[in-house]
Amino acid sequence: ISDLAQQPDPVISQAAQTLLPPLLARLSEEKQKPTFDEQLLSLTIASLTKSGTLPSNHSSTVTFSDMGLAEQLLGAGSHTSATDIIAEYAHQNGAGSSADTSNKGTAGDSNGQQQGVFTPENVARALALLASSATDENNEWSAEEIAASLCKHCPSLSWEDVIYKLPYSNLSVKSEAGAVFIVDVFLAATAGQNRPFPYSFMYEIWPDAAAQVAFLRYTLHSSSIAPHLLDKHMPTILADPVDLLYKAYHTEFARILTSPWNSLSLILVLSHLLDSKASDDARSLLEAGIAQEPLLVTLALARLKIQHPRLQALLQHNVARFLKRDFGHNGLFFELFRIYEKKMMMAFFCNIYRKDPAFSRYILDVLVDLGMANDLLLVPKRDDIVMLDFIVDLAVFASRRGMLSFETWFPGLLAELGSDMLHASLEIMHTKIQLEASRQRGEDKGMAAYSSAELTIMFKALGVMGMSPNNAANLKALYAQFVELVGELERTENECSSDEGQIEKEAESLFLRLYRGELSVDHMADTLEDLRDSLRIYMRKTYHHVIQYPLEEFSFFDNYPDKELTITGQLVGVLIQRHMLSPVSEPTILEMLVKALQSPASSKSFHFGMTALQACLYRIEQLPMFCTRLYQIPAFNQNNNAPAVKLIKSIIASVMPARNAKAGSGTDRAHSGMTPVLEDTGLEAFGQSRPANPRGASGMRVFQSVRPPPLPELDEAFAEPAEETKDKLQFAVNNLDRSSLEEKTNEVDKLLQPKHFIWFSQEIMVKRASQEPNYHSLYLQFVEALNRPDLLKCILRETLVSISRLLNAESTVNSSSDRNNLKNLGAWLGGMTLARDQPILRESVSFKDLLCEGYNSNRLNLAIPFVCKVLEQTTRSTVFHPPSPWLMSIMGVLAELYATANLKLILTFEVEVLCKALSLDVKDIPATSIVGRQPTRGSVDALASEFGKATIGGEAGMGSALASDGAADGGLAGAVQMPAITGADITVDILSVLSQHASFHAAESLFSQQPMLKKMFYILTERIIRKIIPVHVARSIYVAVSCTRDTIQKDFCGEPNEEHVHRAAQVMARGLAGALAVSLCREQLKNKLFLTMCDFLNGQALPEQSVNMIAVGLVADNLDLACAIAEKEAIERASLQIDTVLSESYMSRKRTRERTGQPFYDLARYSRLVYPGDFPELLKVRLNGLQAGHLRIYEDFTQIPHFFSQIGSGAQGLEAGVGRDDIGSASAGADGGVKFSTAQCFERFAGIIEDLDKTVSAAAAEVTLSQLPSQHEACLYARDILVLAVRSASPDDTAMDFAQALVNYLYRSETRLGIDLYVLLLARMCEMSGRVAKEVTSWLAFADDERKFNVAATLALIGEGLVSTDDEDGQVARLIEANRPGAVDFAVRLLRRVLAGGTAVSAQAFGKTAQGLAKLAQSGQASAQVTKVVEDLKAADDMQAGDAQPGQSADGGLAREAEDVPAMKESAQEEVGS
Repeated sequence: ISDLAQQPDPVISQAAQTLLPPLLARLSEEKQKPTFDEQLLSLTIASLTKSGTLPSNHSSTVTFSDMGLAEQLLGAGSHTSATDIIAEYAHQNGAGSSADTSNKGTAGDSNGQQQGVFTPENVARALALLASSATDENNEWSAEEIAASLCKHCPSLSWEDVIYKLPYSNLSVKSEAGAVFIVDVFLAATAGQNRPFPYSFMYEIWPDAAAQVAFLRYTLHSSSIAPHLLDKHMPTILADPVDLLYKAYHTEFARILTSPWNSLSLILVLSHLLDSKASDDARSLLEAGIAQEPLLVTLALARLKIQHPRLQALLQHNVARFLKRDFGHNGLFFELFRIYEKKMMMAFFCNIYRKDPAFSRYILDVLVDLGMANDLLLVPKRDDIVMLDFIVDLAVFASRRGMLSFETWFPGLLAELGSDMLHASLEIMHTKIQLEASRQRGEDKGMAAYSSAELTIMFKALGVMGMSPNNAANLKALYAQFVELVGELERTENECSSDEGQIEKEAESLFLRLYRGELSVDHMADTLEDLRDSLRIYMRKTYHHVIQYPLEEFSFFDNYPDKELTITGQLVGVLIQRHMLSPVSEPTILEMLVKALQSPASSKSFHFGMTALQACLYRIEQLPMFCTRLYQIPAFNQNNNAPAVKLIKSIIASVMPARNAKAGSGTDRAHSGMTPVLEDTGLEAFGQSRPANPRGASGMRVFQSVRPPPLPELDEAFAEPAEETKDKLQFAVNNLDRSSLEEKTNEVDKLLQPKHFIWFSQEIMVKRASQEPNYHSLYLQFVEALNRPDLLKCILRETLVSISRLLNAESTVNSSSDRNNLKNLGAWLGGMTLARDQPILRESVSFKDLLCEGYNSNRLNLAIPFVCKVLEQTTRSTVFHPPSPWLMSIMGVLAELYATANLKLILTFEVEVLCKALSLDVKDIPATSIVGRQPTRGSVDALASEFGKATIGGEAGMGSALASDGAADGGLAGAVQMPAITGADITVDILSVLSQHASFHAAESLFSQQPMLKKMFYILTERIIRKIIPVHVARSIYVAVSCTRDTIQKDFCGEPNEEHVHRAAQVMARGLAGALAVSLCREQLKNKLFLTMCDFLNGQALPEQSVNMIAVGLVADNLDLACAIAEKEAIERASLQIDTVLSESYMSRKRTRERTGQPFYDLARYSRLVYPGDFPELLKVRLNGLQAGHLRIYEDFTQIPHFFSQIGSGAQGLEAGVGRDDIGSASAGADGGVKFSTAQCFERFAGIIEDLDKTVSAAAAEVTLSQLPSQHEACLYARDILVLAVRSASPDDTAMDFAQALVNYLYRSETRLGIDLYVLLLARMCEMSGRVAKEVTSWLAFADDERKFNVAATLALIGEGLVSTDDEDGQVARLIEANRPGAVDFAVRLLRRVLAGGTAVSAQAFGKTAQGLAKLAQSGQASAQVTKVVEDLKAADDMQAGDAQPGQSADGGLAREAEDVPAMKESAQEEVGS
């Protein structure tokens, strides 16, 4: 009505004004009602007051006392001074300015009074109202005036609190002016305090999603808000990677660094808003962000790993567009992608390839540009077999481009990886042959992926491999198909390939279209890429002809028209930029450009060269020798305004120390013919080559703390000596010794000129110093005797150049000779400086920074030995020895690494040797803490993990109902038969096991003298084992399987999840069978082995006493091994038999769930269970599955000791028989006297857990631990972790370290197998140490960490007993009550999963959580998902109550039992509590 009263139509306006008086008369009455909408009334009053339509006879009804600060400001209008309005408001509410109240009571009373009037809520409401009413055309309020007035009346007002209250103050901006108004008020109020505007309030969940999207849109698009004022909260990219990037990317990188879209939190909140009522607006804003900053948005989506289906599709779509160069700066995007998410990158590429194999060409382009192609193709890893189809496709295209020879690559890969890749190779060939068959049938018009030659290479390589009959038959069938198709395939490949005239015409046609403008340069390059990678030979020949065209026409470029010449130059530059030239043709093209740029600057050839160079700016830094040669061209250097010249100069300047104008200017270097020394990348002087990637495989200089000083100033440029002078100098140094020192010094002094110092330093001194440490003192005396100060400076500089090169080279990490050279240079450096009381300046080498860089890059094996060798030379110094502050500060860093970095033994030894040389004790050195302060990126991974799970929709809830198939007793399990086993049936290769693991300590000398006796021992032992163990293995299997069947049928009749049944049955049957087999076989094997060995040895004419001693020793050495063979046989057979016996039980549960959607319960068996009168309720079988404590009993079967040495060890592997190294003794990891320190244990643990994580990550999402064979890689890794924990000298500390790491891996795991394994290992760590159990269970239950919002992990922890259901229920309920959005979403997903069935707990166990969600639904603030799950819970309760009624009529006791399940659970919990 208030809006209608302001309409221009007099009839409408009059009618509305007639209605207003009676409404306003009810104001006082309405304000007392709880449903009174004060905000709506405030807007109405303000609107009416401002427009003058408020009836005069009701002016007394609406007074200032009825309005807040917001309404008074709007009511008065912007023409009134905001200062006067705020002062009047303060006066009306009993608070004056700080000056007025200074005489009224104490200062504390004054501040309290002001704070009561101007609260953050009140001020936020006022700002929200003003901002919401502002428009771009009409916004006359002065932000500075309002901020100054509020600060005057309430100087203690928290402006951050005001901003964070805005979302709850009905803020809804309608224009950019409203958003800018909010920002300007804050900045004016905090002027001079250097406080950025807290934009993080935008990234929280607002009550009004549409208002949040609007504020985000206007803020992000505002040109009035300076980018530096934006608080990114959690930036997508930081400034750190700038040193890893090529200089051509620096400008764009600096721009996107300050972009408002550089925020993970922004993309995160938009992902949440996609599921809100404002989803369309959020999607529109996200699309605008992609259009504006595709790089930042796509990289943020990749880093956050959000599992939202639309965002996942958007991420893949964007990456595909970057691959196809649809977005700009695709090279920078993939560089940053590699830096931040290198591990994810290859898997992501593989997924894109499998969705569309056509992308393999584009992916190869990117990998080549990043320098990663060789690592993937030329260094095959066993882990890469999972993406073999992807790798082989890349290799095919790389072969067509001349990067490798597929004819040698594929057989080499087979030889490297062997039979592991056999099945995958057959699958690849099957796919490609079927594709070709489809093409030839006309079903697929595209070309076949592989040529006949490529397929033939694969058939030949596979044909010579040994394989199973089944695989051989498959290969033969594939070859038969290939023979049928190869004729047509070859005709397709060779079509027109011999018509050179046609090929030449095709190439000329492309150039004509290019010059006429029918093709752009980029489209021409795209066409050439298609030709280069084509299956057809004539297309590839056409490509090569086009590439040769500029080379053939180069001599005629001076006659070309300007337009055609420019286009040709652009094309050549694009070809270089895109890596489209083969390794053979690229050097020729680059040489052509050098010649073009050596032409006069006014010539057309020079213009061609500059144009081509401008088109390949982003590639220049990858061509260091090319840069260096261009830098030597005078005409090129004089063109200072050209971007290419500026770039090359900046590249050279960044890697070459500055020289003075006289000896080191670019022009002088050009005239001198010297090649600059690029010390950071290892490019030596005088034209020596270096790798194509100037930053190495890692993409950057890892060690940047070694900075060689500038070269000394000389009167002439440096140059190499003549060959004759070289020979004389080398001969003199070769024959140098102490007796001829003076003679050789005089000889060299006459020959050596200052311009030769660089060459002499590199080739003579430094090279020898790195390889001949024993002659360091002699060489130093020689240099001192020469008495050339500038020579000494050159030697020092070249020493640092070589040190920097070795530290940063990838080869040094793996090469012991390079590491020795580095240590020798360290000793040489210390001898040149510290031993002579000369300091090593921090600007040349910062030792503390060097150690930190080594720690951060996992290269302490380079940094620590080098630093120690340098510091060892201080023992010869009179200045730099303890307690020198400089020395002790470096020793403090070494002490910190010694104590905290889990160093390898060799590195701790280096530190200890240094301390001994300096007469120090490493334990007494005060350790620093600078290494621990190095930045990490774990927070980003935690954030990604948290929100990656937060948007996953839960499964649809399903009710739980009792069901029965009426099976009779034992009807769900087959009968157990005693297996009939003979010696010939033993599946273990006994001779192979004996040859690998048998021990002969007692007969070592005898068997070494007579090797044939060892073979006889193997044969006799195998015969005994085959004779004795079959009957005992059969008996142990029968007993174990029978006991397991009966126990499982009873305990699990109320368990609906067949996987829980399968897991329990497996561990019980395997544990019992293995233990029984060892127990039954042991004595008989021992006696029979002893008697047989005695008879055997007596036949060798040995003394009787020796015979007995050797026989006893042989039995003692090998008895456990023989028992282990029996154990292995029993475990494997029992595992198969228990699955056969219980197969119907597994299938019944699965069929019932799939066909009816309801869980299965064996009611026939449940109804016949009888308990004694005093039987504890807690131990009775329930129909909601076994609790964690019950399941723990079954897990304990994995702890049965099978050998005496295992008793009390606590490390039997994950289950009986699992984790045995080649059937060796299960106690191998737990016994023996060797113990490891906590640091050594964790170092080994880190390697094992990394391998384990790779294994479980590669597994299918639904694979469970119970489905793995006993010798699976994951089980072996897990067993090694348990054994390692037991062998620690400090088990408690080691278990604590392991547990902390396992928790991190648990919440990071995305596969079911990973979660099962990490939870099980975590439980074992808790069993080993009470302290660990207390810490872990406390953290898991009560820590406020949103990583815990992981449904799969939570249910696994509850099932294992590490988290109590009550604790989890209470904690989630508290978080819901605190209105934590993540907790609400987690609770919904958790209850949906529980309602779906198949979990260890029921929905009734989460009563408090359900109540919290119900309250939230009743308040009207809940989302549709919360309301739906509350309804599902209610429906489940109703269904369970309804389904119990038929049971009542058939068996009243059963119905009551089912109905009282929650009460029985509560009673049991009370009993446990008491």
